[in-house]
Amino acid sequence: MAFASEFELEDELERECRLEECKVIDDPSVKWDTPSLWALPCLLQCKTASVALGPAFLVRVSGFDWNRATPPPEAHDPGRPVAQIHRNAITRIVNEIARRTSAGNCVALRVQGYADPFSEAKTAKEANDISAARAKAFSEQLWERIVAQLSKDSRDQIKQKMWEGKGAALRIWFTDTPAHRHLNRRVLVGVWPVNCGMTLPGASAKVRRRGRS
Repeated sequence: MAFASEFELEDELERECRLEECKVIDDPSVKWDTPSLWALPCLLQCKTASVALGPAFLVRVSGFDWNRATPPPEAHDPGRPVAQIHRNAITRIVNEIARRTSAGNCVALRVQGYADPFSEAKTAKEANDISAARAKAFSEQLWERIVAQLSKDSRDQIKQKMWEGKGAALRIWFTDTPAHRHLNRRVLVGVWPVNCGMTLPGASAKVRRRGRS
């Protein structure tokens, strides 16, 4: 599959929704990864949700290369705007963590990866492997930025960090078009408040693949 074809339908994709305008998930019983919540035709989308200790911050980051855990290379994405969008997402997430932890609050951080069911799911194992690889790679990039940008005190306020591959079951677009395949290849990042007395320290990671702890 040629990745360049993903941008032939440019008017179908807005590169970046406005991350400062995060819609609220009104129903607290709805799971954060419910596909219908994330169906805007843009590579970045954010939402907020209510949890017991305060609001959660959620970001969907789409645009991963086909069967890879990274944005497309220069040859398939001249100027690499998708890679820049992913960097923008990481900046926004780290800033959100900094804002929350600087006030002495503690947070959990989770990255879930997803595969496209049309182009990356010949078998369940393939879908699970690529979705887990995306979650792991994005989590590592995010943590590198956290270490570089946040103080040790702020990092210690991250009481749980985890990544998880979710396979291809939860597709957000149901049409087999280049643009929609591009949107389905994604991660979902969640940051939410937790009790500072929980046992998992921010310096260690709870790393999880689907079906494994």
